[in-house]
Amino acid sequence: MPPITVINNEYATLVYQPEQKIVYHTFHKPLTSAYFRQVLNTGAELFAKHQACKWLSDDRGSGALSP
Repeated sequence: MPPITVINNEYATLVYQPEQKIVYHTFHKPLTSAYFRQVLNTGAELFAKHQACKWLSDDRGSGALSP
C-alpha cells in the first residue's frame, strides 16, 4: 500500500506509511508555532488512529524554535 500524504506544504510534509505503521514528518524551512503544532497534532492523531508503532522526523530544515 502506498504512503498517505496528509500534509504537504512549503513548511512541512507529514506522511503515514500503512504497511510499516510509521508516521513521519519532514520540515522544509523554519516554521511558525502554529504550523509546528499542526504537524505534531495531526501526526499524533494519525499515530493513535492507525495504531502506529514508530514516528520518524527530519527536522533539519526547521531552524531554531522560540521558547
